[in-house]
Amino acid sequence: MTRELKEDVIRTNQKIDFLKKQIAEVSDPREKHQLQGKLKELRYLQLWHLKRMGRQEVS
Repeated sequence: MTRELKEDVIRTNQKIDFLKKQIAEVSDPREKHQLQGKLKELRYLQLWHLKRMGRQEVS
């Protein structure tokens, strides 16, 4: 399970990096706002994965 969580963290981090690049390239304010919302969701997801990893290491 820990390996899967690490892979999830890596995959989420790659998505975050990709979204950051997209946000930097977008000029439409509405689209930029939507991408920033997705970025926020991914950051919360990443925190959730890291929290789960921390719980498994303690157990």
